[in-house]
Amino acid sequence: MKFLYHQAAGAHEVIVEGEGLHYIAKVRRVRVGEEIGLASLEEEKIYHYMIESIGKKEARLRLCGAEESLFLPRTKFHLAWAIVDPKTVEKALPMLNEIGVAKITFVITRRSQGQFRPDIDRLKRILINSCQQCGRTKLMEIEEPIDLVKVIECYPELSYLDFGGEEVQAGEGGIYLVGPEGGFAPMERELLALQRKVGFATTSILRSETAAVALASKILL
Repeated sequence: MKFLYHQAAGAHEVIVEGEGLHYIAKVRRVRVGEEIGLASLEEEKIYHYMIESIGKKEARLRLCGAEESLFLPRTKFHLAWAIVDPKTVEKALPMLNEIGVAKITFVITRRSQGQFRPDIDRLKRILINSCQQCGRTKLMEIEEPIDLVKVIECYPELSYLDFGGEEVQAGEGGIYLVGPEGGFAPMERELLALQRKVGFATTSILRSETAAVALASKILL
């Protein structure tokens, strides 16, 4: 774990309780006088704290330094992702976070698995755990679900992934739409007709999460 998430990271003194205390005392076995990194996930910084005391219910930490984070993708990648099973999203989310995706907007499409709605709070907890592991110091943005018409209105520069599209290039950036299992419906293809279509140099039918991770990887890594 690169650092411990704490909302108050950056303050002169910080009190750590609950899971954070367990991590400090039982997992890392940090002792009084030793240092540990904290991050608020709101800025590109890791703050270094010295452990002043460790008790049964809390640990008290004192700020002793800070450093700029180096976790900066070379371009901004915004994923517009048609709603799929939350378990699928939760499995892929840490990978997308590690790769450096800046934002995910969930999209309601004709073939979306309509009974599912992403639990935004749960996804943020998954992202926090992923950031602590990979060293990312700025939390990915998660946008509440909106329909395809609204996505195109809000993001007119939207590109979408489909067969026959032009091959994406590393470092392009922008916002990219990945469809649901089963692909886009005919009426949705009409809506997307004026948008840029991108694709991969493969004839394989990719699962939604595979396509999302592959697209982010090709552009960001």
